[in-house]
Amino acid sequence: VAPVTILDSCPQTTAIPVLLDKPAGIKIYPNPFENILYISNRSNEAPEQPVFTLLNLAGRKVLEKRIATGRIPLPADLPEGVYIYRLSDGDAVIQSGKLVKF
Repeated sequence: VAPVTILDSCPQTTAIPVLLDKPAGIKIYPNPFENILYISNRSNEAPEQPVFTLLNLAGRKVLEKRIATGRIPLPADLPEGVYIYRLSDGDAVIQSGKLVKF
């Protein structure tokens, strides 16, 4: 058995400020989705045009766009799988979660 070296240092950490400490009243649906997502803002606390970011599970950015309407078209060649979404306003993350594409 070869020895294992454990590194306890991280070369760089980045803090992401959280804008709201409770759900922002934003609903993203359907989940699972096919080629389009919809967003509804049911709260006056959430920004009018948040930035929607979609990441694959490897952390690679698949899509990033400012949401001006309640409709988020997705790339037609987006593979099936689990994705992480993030809604942000500037540097502050408003809401994040998982989405499944089928």
